[in-house]
Amino acid sequence: MIRNTMRNPNDKEFPMNRRMWLTTASTFAILAATGLPPSFQSAARAADFPVTVRDAWVREPVAGQTDAGVFLRIVSRDNATLVGVTSPVAAMAQIHAMRLVNGEMTMRATSRLPLPAGVEVSLEHRHHLMLMGLKKPLHVGDTVPLTLLVVDTSGTRHRIPVAATVRPLAATEPPAMMTMPMR
Repeated sequence: MIRNTMRNPNDKEFPMNRRMWLTTASTFAILAATGLPPSFQSAARAADFPVTVRDAWVREPVAGQTDAGVFLRIVSRDNATLVGVTSPVAAMAQIHAMRLVNGEMTMRATSRLPLPAGVEVSLEHRHHLMLMGLKKPLHVGDTVPLTLLVVDTSGTRHRIPVAATVRPLAATEPPAMMTMPMR
């Protein structure tokens, strides 16, 4: 149970359950993609959202492939560390780092990715996320729910919901400027 509360028309508090929270977050993501008024976007960003994620997308896997790469850009308001990722569409999800070793590109899981305060960290080239053991095929246009696990300097864990769109296998660039402030 997420502990945020909302007020109903009768002015009584009730807990916001996970489904309601995800529905609300998804609605804001759709509104952001279709163009929220600038004043609303600024107010949302100025609110207590420690992390902003934008340009989240998944590369469509080759038919029969059970893994897919996820790419995005992330900015943390304060120093923090990305320590994990989960998704209901995959058995496992990991943060991956690529590097050149003896002239050959290698990729391996990493347990942490620093998010310096105010610096955009691109998970598009050297770092990315991997969904492994896909539970169903992913098709262009599908929306893939992800949860980023971020730890701030006080040790508090934040779960950041993200909606990533599946793009064609040949895609190399993020979709047009979609910004999703989330907490």
